Amino acid sequence: MAELRHLVLVLGDQLDLNAAAFDGFDAAQDAVWMAEVAEESTHVWSSKPRTVLFLAAMRHFAQALRAGGRPLHYTRLDDPANHSSLSAQLHADLERLRPTGLVITVPGDWRVLQAIKDVAQTQGLPLDIREDRHFYCSVREFAAHARGRKALRMEYFYRELRKRHDVLMQGAAPEGGQWNFDADNRGAFGAAGPGPVPPRAVFAPDALTRDVIALVEQRFATHPGRLDSFAWPVTRAQALIALQRFITERLPLFGRYQDAMWPGEPWLPNTLGMSQYADGGLMASKPYVATGKYIQRMSPYCHGCRYDPAQRTGDTACPFTTLYWDFLMRHEALLAANPRMALQVKNLTRLSDAQRQAIRERAAAIRRGAVT
Repeated sequence: MAELRHLVLVLGDQLDLNAAAFDGFDAAQDAVWMAEVAEESTHVWSSKPRTVLFLAAMRHFAQALRAGGRPLHYTRLDDPANHSSLSAQLHADLERLRPTGLVITVPGDWRVLQAIKDVAQTQGLPLDIREDRHFYCSVREFAAHARGRKALRMEYFYRELRKRHDVLMQGAAPEGGQWNFDADNRGAFGAAGPGPVPPRAVFAPDALTRDVIALVEQRFATHPGRLDSFAWPVTRAQALIALQRFITERLPLFGRYQDAMWPGEPWLPNTLGMSQYADGGLMASKPYVATGKYIQRMSPYCHGCRYDPAQRTGDTACPFTTLYWDFLMRHEALLAANPRMALQVKNLTRLSDAQRQAIRERAAAIRRGAVT
C-alpha cells in the first residue's frame, strides 16, 4: 500500500469541503478520517434529534467526499469495530493506517482538541492544526482582544469586529446611527397574536437519514426528545434553503419580537436559546432569567392560569417566579458581583429566613413534580 501522507480529521461540526483542513489535499497521497462515536452523545447527554442531525449530516458529507474522489476512512456507530470514543477510535485507526502526519481544522470543543493532541503525541505524529475560517475571529485574535482588559463584554467585542470586518457600518459609524437596538427588541404581540407565521423549512428524511433515526432510537432509547417528526436540514444544500427562508420570511421582524411568545407557535428562532449563562459572566453581562411576570408581559400564557406570576410562595405562586427566586438565592454570591444583577440581589437581602425557607421548599416541590 502506498504511503499515506496526511490523514485529514473531520469532526461532525466541520462538514465543509472548503474547510482549512482540505487546503492542499491530494487524493493520491492523502485521505479523510471520520468517526461516529457514542461518546459525543453521552459525555453530556444529547437529545435524540441532535444526535440524528449530527450523524445524518456526517453520512451525507461522507457521500459528498466519495463522490468527489477523496479517499475516506469512515467508522459508523454500528460498526463492530467502533471503539465508542473519539480518541480510542483514532488510536486504533492510526495503528492500521500509519500516516506520516495529521491535519485538522481547529475543533470548537476544547475537550476534543486536547484529546486529539494527546493521540498525536502518543503516536509520535505531527499535528497540523489549522484555523477555522467559519468565524470572524480566531482564538488567538480573541486572546489579543482580551489581554490587559479588566473586564470582558460581548458588546465591546461585537463593536470591534463590526469595525474590523466592515459589517453594518457607514464609514466609522454604525449603520442606523447606534450600535445596538436592544431597547426595541421587547415587543409583545397584540391581542390578535402574531398573525400568519410562515412555516419553517422542513426536509423529509431520505433513506440514509431514516437509517440513522432507527439506529438512534435503538442505541439512545433513554435520551430525551422525539424523532417522529424529524425534518432538520442535513446537507449544505438543505441548510442554505433553510437560511434563505429565515432571511426572507423571519428576519425582518425578528429583532422587534425576539422575546415574544405565542401558544402554538414554537418557531418564533430567540426565547428557545436564552437560558444560558455558561461563562459565568465572563463575556455575558447577566443571566437570562426572569419571573413569571416577564412571561405574562411577553405572551398570553398567563391568561386563565390559576397561578399568580407576582407571587413567589404559597399555593398560588407561579412556579417560574418561585424558581427564579430560588436561583437567585442559590447563586447569590456569584450574582452579587454582577453590576447588572445588583437590584435583584439587593431584593434578596430583604427576605427573612422564613421567606427564604418557604421559597426553597416550594422550589423543591416543583422539581419533584408535586406542583403541576
